[in-house]
Amino acid sequence: MSHPVQALRSSLQSVYPALPPRAQDLACSAYGLVEQYRRVGLGAPRLMDEIDRATEGPMHQPLVAARLRHILRTASALPGYASHTAGVRSNDPFEMLLEWNPLEKEQLRSAPEHFLTRRPRAGDFLTTTSGTTGTPVPIWRTRSTIREIMLSLATFRRWHGIDNREWRASITGKLVVPQGAQRVWRINYPGRQVLLSQYHLQRNFIHSYLEMLSRFEPSVLDGYALALVNLAELMKDSLSCVHPSVRLIVTTAEQIERAGRRLLSEVFDARVTDQYASSEHLCLAAECEAGERHIFPNVGIIEVVDADGRPCAPGEVGSLLLTTLLNDLMPLVRYRVGDRGAIDDRPCPCGRLSPRLTVLAGRSDDVVIGPSGQRVSIFAFNLLRGVSVPVVAMQLRQHSVHDFTVLARLDSGSDTAEFERHVLRNFDALLGPDERRLVRFDYATPLERTPGGKVRNVVVEFENPVV
Repeated sequence: MSHPVQALRSSLQSVYPALPPRAQDLACSAYGLVEQYRRVGLGAPRLMDEIDRATEGPMHQPLVAARLRHILRTASALPGYASHTAGVRSNDPFEMLLEWNPLEKEQLRSAPEHFLTRRPRAGDFLTTTSGTTGTPVPIWRTRSTIREIMLSLATFRRWHGIDNREWRASITGKLVVPQGAQRVWRINYPGRQVLLSQYHLQRNFIHSYLEMLSRFEPSVLDGYALALVNLAELMKDSLSCVHPSVRLIVTTAEQIERAGRRLLSEVFDARVTDQYASSEHLCLAAECEAGERHIFPNVGIIEVVDADGRPCAPGEVGSLLLTTLLNDLMPLVRYRVGDRGAIDDRPCPCGRLSPRLTVLAGRSDDVVIGPSGQRVSIFAFNLLRGVSVPVVAMQLRQHSVHDFTVLARLDSGSDTAEFERHVLRNFDALLGPDERRLVRFDYATPLERTPGGKVRNVVVEFENPVV
């Protein structure tokens, strides 16, 4: 299905790598101008004030109830939910929601057209998510959906004193700089954004990243957590020649360990915050001034359920079910995103009353295969349990049920022997003793990323494991 904006994106992508750097800046800015209008539009300050007021109130408020009622009524007429709404009797939208069956990824992946309320048209946004499986799921969203999410993110940055007109530098999985380029950033002038390459994070390119900092003086540095940590590692001995203007660092997409957060804070002398959002744009949670990750109630509802589908108690870790409150083009209801976490509804020192996402345990489709064929969730398989050595990032590669490689990035000067002793002890505790088990440690090999640029927690490199 072809639309003018998608056609513009495809056209730019086809010719972009062959353009000289200045022309690439113009291409980014031309696309950025279109996106700026589509994503922000007019009346941004007023809408941001309304979003801020929504986070200051409880979750069950008139705005949320009205939006939820509309989404449920819209979704109930779709063929994709034919088996999800049986037995819905209540008129209260929050009680109605609990009577819907969870929507699994495979159901959406197998027939995405059954979850569309109309034929997409020009102005709608298409995203394909790959996650850890690499199998794309097409997600359509309306212009108003994207606008409110973008303005919600701007509201979050405003909590930390960042004006929407200040420059920011972003580093994600987008291939904004072709291979072989020497300048590792491109410019989106209308969006006041510098797009950084994460595929050039090498010491021989550090001068280009430093040039970007000096030239644009971005107030915000945001992007994938590990890419930001890698950038900080490269810059920690090189920042004496510039005066970084970065005041806020926003990590997303990946878990960031304490050592990584500390490194970012020390290198850039900036506040480090974290945000959580699904690639389907069903929810948003971001850290306030007190360091608590608040759910934005205007964007979507986050539920936490146990293995039997029952609501978890506050603070109890379970599977996350997400329901959009914005996207009535493809209204996903109680969508099991594959993440786990916990919700805390106690008052926050910042004064906001919206619930907090206090635990984000990673992805439930990252598993380790045990010696008897058992599949152990990465949340339970915590190799860092009791490890005192600061770990910046880690990935587990499993070659067979008995053969593993631990790829680790430790804080400089850390005791690798102590780290390895703890990890080996945890292997025995979590999977049981195994005389055939071989565990290698690798501190140099790059951590594998998904096609979308994210770092996998676990990479299982064999199929149909046989003990």
